[in-house]
Amino acid sequence: MPPLDPVNPHKHVLEVTAEERDLLWRLLRVSGSKTMPDDMEAFVARIQMALRRYRQSEAEDHRRSSAREDLRDLFMACRDEKNAPKVRLKVLRLPVLAREELLRRARVRLPDLNDGADLTWEGLCAWAQTCPDEELLDKLPGLIAAGRAQSYGQLRDNGYNSDPHVEPMIMGELLRLKPVGDPVAARLSVHKGGHPADQAVDDLVAELGLLWLEASGGPPPSSRSDKQPFGRMAHLVLEKAGVGSPQNALRRYWASVKRNRSRQSNIPSD
Repeated sequence: MPPLDPVNPHKHVLEVTAEERDLLWRLLRVSGSKTMPDDMEAFVARIQMALRRYRQSEAEDHRRSSAREDLRDLFMACRDEKNAPKVRLKVLRLPVLAREELLRRARVRLPDLNDGADLTWEGLCAWAQTCPDEELLDKLPGLIAAGRAQSYGQLRDNGYNSDPHVEPMIMGELLRLKPVGDPVAARLSVHKGGHPADQAVDDLVAELGLLWLEASGGPPPSSRSDKQPFGRMAHLVLEKAGVGSPQNALRRYWASVKRNRSRQSNIPSD
């Protein structure tokens, strides 16, 4: 298991150690690569850069997920007319990304809210705190959600479903949706746009595939096992990044490679 960052104990250290550098060198040599020491330094540096990009993307995904949940909570609170005071307080406590999304949609849907001037967050908050309860609970859901779908509710621990309700599309996703016609199987999330939850991991594996191609002179062999040189390198880097299941990440990568090869083979030639 890779060491943890002492500043952020839940994060793994991303620097490649001397021992890991030697392992990467041996893996490339086994694959037939003629990589020289200077080239190896550049190879390791690019791996570390890919790890840092992954860390940044992972943090951004977390912020977006948190913003979606806060906006969904606000949307659901608007269903009860007694919740107006709570809704006003929730608006003030929204995180930055949720504020940006709400403000962006308000500028389109409520253009006259600020007397024709460019609406600011302060102006939107002033409206949310002073408008009548009925107006707030009527207009705010339309600012939060870009669309809606019927949900049968969630499957509880006691085996029963919660009440059917309208589930909002927020920042490109329908959260915790059970589609109409599927009253039994519970689903926590159905993506209707945006990036999949593992996009940052998939991007990291794809970058490793390109680095391997450039360093070894050939594409990596198709394998999820850490017994093969590329698989061993991928497992090392993914575990270093704190990815829970490197094999699943490699499975998605090879499935993507297979799809791309299929598309290329279907391109008509002159």
